[in-house]
Amino acid sequence: MAFQTHHDSNNDSQDIFEGATPFPDPVIARKRRLSHNDGPPPLKSRSSVEIENREANTASESSSNILQQIETVKSMDSLVVEPGGPSEHLVALEKIKSPSLQLSQALNSITHSNCAELDLLRFQLNSAQEKELDPCTWGARQRRRGLEIANSMSEPMTSCDCFASEAEAFTPTAQAYSQALASGQSFGAPVFLNGQGQYNWGIQRPIDHILASFPETCTIDIQDPSLAGRQSYRKVAMSTLKKRLQGNKATNSPCNVLDLASQIGPILIPPVIQCWECSLLNAIEQNMLQPGNAKRAIVNTGLKKSRPWKQVTHWLLLAEGGAISEPHHDHDGYSSWLTVVEGKIFFAWLCRPTEEDFRSYKEGDNGNGAYRSSPRWRYRILNQGQTVFFESGLVHAVLRLSGDGCQTMMVGGHYLRRSQIREWFRVFLDQIRNPEGSNEDLDLISKSLINAGAKLVGQLGDDGGFGDEAKRMEIMQLKTLIDREWSLHFKKTGERKK
Repeated sequence: MAFQTHHDSNNDSQDIFEGATPFPDPVIARKRRLSHNDGPPPLKSRSSVEIENREANTASESSSNILQQIETVKSMDSLVVEPGGPSEHLVALEKIKSPSLQLSQALNSITHSNCAELDLLRFQLNSAQEKELDPCTWGARQRRRGLEIANSMSEPMTSCDCFASEAEAFTPTAQAYSQALASGQSFGAPVFLNGQGQYNWGIQRPIDHILASFPETCTIDIQDPSLAGRQSYRKVAMSTLKKRLQGNKATNSPCNVLDLASQIGPILIPPVIQCWECSLLNAIEQNMLQPGNAKRAIVNTGLKKSRPWKQVTHWLLLAEGGAISEPHHDHDGYSSWLTVVEGKIFFAWLCRPTEEDFRSYKEGDNGNGAYRSSPRWRYRILNQGQTVFFESGLVHAVLRLSGDGCQTMMVGGHYLRRSQIREWFRVFLDQIRNPEGSNEDLDLISKSLINAGAKLVGQLGDDGGFGDEAKRMEIMQLKTLIDREWSLHFKKTGERKK
């Protein structure tokens, strides 16, 4: 996706200590008064990012101790911190002058925390691969591919400026991201925010809290790494899953629960995307379930004409330590978000892939997998309470450390942006032609999404937020092309032709 250069040098300044604990970001803050005319902070070079990203990560115990001390200086008016000068940890520690925590020791611990955790991940994957008893299982395949990515990935060049043209990841404030969304800015790299998961999980750990909400007789599909053959998942009773996850213990065969319904509802959706710009999927749902009617949708009414719909705006992901989600881009061309509720994950993505990377990726299992060793893999460690947003077509993977206490739970969901409907159609067209790589293949519901989206463009015109007339005409041309390609690749039943 194309990037724009920064065009607004008058953004309101904001102390990064306001609100939730700041996302571990390679910001370097100056101890000086903020100015409205400073412009965006400079993009960090690769050499400095490797140190700065690690410096700012809060995963280690030392980092947590520092952040606890930072809380004590939030009310100090004389402390002014801005992206672009020494680390917020450094500034805070200089202010605290704690005799129990030497500055050099603390910063050294933070600097190496990310590096140490990545080294541990690589070691665990390599050790597991050496002990494989059956190289044909899904688990063996996932660990082999996960190790290729882990050996290739590095930390990104990040910017808190949403309009930085060369950024490989964005770490803005929620307000800045919201303004960028409203302006129609596209993001070819993931955006990382704090404070977007506000649900009160109570005194239980979140995984136990969620599992307790399902009757034990319910069934769920889990990815089982011990399986071989074409199918990577099997159906289990909820009672079996509860027993398996009890105690948060290590396992040599970690399962992945990828399609667990949320019993909590849309309150889990991050506030920053609860806006007009990101509401296209909701409008499409209404159009599909209640066409030509502004009343609330009624489903499962026994109507002769089926109106299929799958709830995709919020769901849950549970996994045992060591589980891997292989590289993929999300089905139906969706944009997505993930919030870590319990544990930590390595979120990896293919940053600005070359044509060769894309060619290798699209070949899927029929290719040599060279893209997994691409030097363009980037990663960030997400801890509890941190959220990543990424737009249509981003190739990404999720990796986890193994061991006791390493189970993870994420809340996730899909959304579609009004100003980016053209880009959505383009990704969808590519998924018709190249099914390899998407985590799910297209079906009749997928095509219904496109039909409803195009219908809204035609009906709402200038009022829909879809762009000017020229852009809307291009959208309709893409729809014609999608219809043609769909008939070539899919049967009327929605099954892909062999």
